[in-house]
Amino acid sequence: MVGSRSSTRIGAAERAAAQQALQQHLNAGRLQVEEYADRSAAAAGALTASELSVLFADLPRPHPKLPGSGIRAPRNIALVAGAGVLVLLGVVAFLFGGATAPTPVAGPTPAPQPTGRVLPTTATRTAPVTTSAEGTTVPMAGATVRRTTGSQAITLRPNYGVDLDDNVSPNWSVGQGCCNRDVGWAPDASALYISDDYAVMTGTPDYTACAQETGYTDGSIERGNLQVGESLCVRTSGHRYALVTIDDVSDQGMQFRTTVWDPPFAS
Repeated sequence: MVGSRSSTRIGAAERAAAQQALQQHLNAGRLQVEEYADRSAAAAGALTASELSVLFADLPRPHPKLPGSGIRAPRNIALVAGAGVLVLLGVVAFLFGGATAPTPVAGPTPAPQPTGRVLPTTATRTAPVTTSAEGTTVPMAGATVRRTTGSQAITLRPNYGVDLDDNVSPNWSVGQGCCNRDVGWAPDASALYISDDYAVMTGTPDYTACAQETGYTDGSIERGNLQVGESLCVRTSGHRYALVTIDDVSDQGMQFRTTVWDPPFAS
């Protein structure tokens, strides 16, 4: 168990630790991408330890260390108290019996306690690479999900765009200026603008398909050519692969879901 279902309030450190633990479970294949996205979003909005604890109820370790999980110090306290009694008895014997005070018996060395230091979820490494038909070097192994919308969708109004490399802001830095971001919706809702290049997927849309695709092209996609349910592989301005799946297209805007992978590929 992560801890008791406590109402103890938590802070940014606990939320970050929970999200890092969830990332490890995603990398290990215990969570699907959508499950990870939903739980990560819940962790980001959690206010109490119990709200984080429930996210790990069906998962093995690693779990985040949370406040209110109980203190496991009684055994060490008892050892210290026992040593203190031996010292006191020795002093009494010395004062009243004239004997030499016995040497206190040292208890076992207490086991080191966790420091609460959060370790990185993945080690820094250089991914194996291959060369595509275009001569572009791309990572073929060691890729992990950098960020995903899961089952939620990003909505772009006319003249709005999104930074797919963003890994900080809750709304992926959605803002005005459709053409200055990785993906943008035209001011007149006539086209989808892509800052670098893209490929329309015909097979299973995943990281391997994006990395091995050779039909990348640049430019915009006319609104009439966008199909709901269609997936695009987008190469971002930060040299990452992103999968963009169209959910809705209308005069009011467009909606899509996305998954972005690390590490960046070499351009």
